[in-house]
Amino acid sequence: MIEYCLSNVDDDARQRLTSVSDATEASCLEHCGICYLEPFLVIDGDFHRVESHEGALADCNHEESLEKRERDGSITGGEQ
Repeated sequence: MIEYCLSNVDDDARQRLTSVSDATEASCLEHCGICYLEPFLVIDGDFHRVESHEGALADCNHEESLEKRERDGSITGGEQ
């Protein structure tokens, strides 16, 4: 699950995040001091400072893709 604060994302990032099935938009995630300084996401309950929301989403999508391919038998663990 990915959570993000409305005040912390721009329009492009918001559009990408709304296309992620397990992303949740919140009016406030109570990280106000950081929210105004830098981008962040809360992923599976863990706070993550990120260089950009787009980069973090690409990383998440890459990991999900690897996990799915491992489950499907396309690759075995550790191969990329």
